[in-house]
Order: sequence, then C-alpha cells, then structure tokens
Amino acid sequence: MKLDVFGATFRVPAASLTLFDNFVLILLIPILDRLVYPWLRGRGHSLSIVFRLCLGMTFSAVSMVVAGVVESRRLSLVSGTNFTQNISGTTYVAADMTILYQIPQYSLIGFSEAFAGVAGIEFVYIAAPRSMQGLLMGLYWCSSGIGSFLGTGLIYAFEGIVQTKLGHFGDVTCDNCHLDYYFYVLAVIQVIGIAIFLTVSRRLRLSELENRPKGLRLGETRTTQNNERKEAVVSRME
Repeated sequence: MKLDVFGATFRVPAASLTLFDNFVLILLIPILDRLVYPWLRGRGHSLSIVFRLCLGMTFSAVSMVVAGVVESRRLSLVSGTNFTQNISGTTYVAADMTILYQIPQYSLIGFSEAFAGVAGIEFVYIAAPRSMQGLLMGLYWCSSGIGSFLGTGLIYAFEGIVQTKLGHFGDVTCDNCHLDYYFYVLAVIQVIGIAIFLTVSRRLRLSELENRPKGLRLGETRTTQNNERKEAVVSRME
C-alpha cells in the first residue's frame, strides 16, 4: 500500500496506524462517561455491563471483517501492478491504494476497547470481593497477554493456508498470500466468543451484579445475608 499521502509531501509510518486505536479510545471514553451514559440514564435507560461487553466484541468482529475486505482489495490490485515504493533503502512492489484505508479497522478496535475494555474492568471490580480485586485485575490483564500468545499461535497454525509459492506469508514481498482468510477466521472466532459469553452470562445471571446492593454475593438478598450473620454470631456464642 502507498505510504505517501497528499501527493509526496507526507509519508505515513506503517507503525503509526495503531495511534488511531489509542486516539479513538482516549476521545471516546470521556464522551461516553460524561455525555452518552448520563444522557441515557436521565431518560431511564442504561447500557448494562453485559451489553457493553457484547457491543465491544461486536466492534472487534466487524474490525476483522473490514480488515479482511481491505486485504482482499489490496491483493486484487497488487496482482498486476507495476507500482513500487522505496522503504528504508529497499524497493517493494505495492498495491496502488493509500494506506489510509487501514484507518477504519484500527478505529473500530478503539470502539471495541472503549466498550468491552472499560466494561471488563468495571465487571472485575463489581464481581470481586474487595480482598481479591487486585488479584482478579491481574488475571484480567494476564488473559489479554494469553490472548496475544494464542493469536500468534493461530498465525503459525494458518501458515500452510496463507503462504504461497512466493515464500512465507510474513514476507512483505509476498503479494499472493491470503491474510484476508486469517482476518475472516478471527471474525468467526469472535462471533463464537460472543455466543459463548451470552450463554455463560445468562446461566450465571451476570446482569444481577449491577443491581445488587454492594457487599452482597450473586444470588443473595439482604435478608439472607443478615440471617447468615445472625447464625454466625449465635454459633460463636455457643
């Protein structure tokens, strides 16, 4: 893809595209927290944690679909092109399309994190006892790291599918590879994850966590909690 935008006056570093993810996240969180959510609550509506988690995962799945479509388009353009560009002293064959086409999928990831990421942290603090909040927060971030390792493993698992006679699919000169298949598979996995999450959330009644009084366990009422405390005091006296 062409790194030069606005003619040849500016070249976009490929690694800088991840900034759009962070930019959308930084911009969207205060808008949601200070404007959207209060506006919805003022009209008797609110977005539950479960809904925000599902919405964030949906944005992530859509991002993978968009990435797959862009990659499919890139492959169709690069197959018969003579366009080349020089990067760090090396000349590469590239598709005659601007790299700015990759902005939407990075922006959608920012939307995903603004909903699912924030809701996930909020869920940890609501569901966990005070004494275990730090531990569960660590496990929450650990799961993100494990997901990165699994994503890397998935790339190698699909190596035989996406590589071609031109060499390893990770080679930037390999223009007949099919990374678009990989993106579509990620989207399917995300949809399956949403279905599993909805099933688990219904069985565990996760939506009750937001409405229960602070200090109560899931499925417990204030009356049963008081009875348990009375029974504990009586047993100690005996």
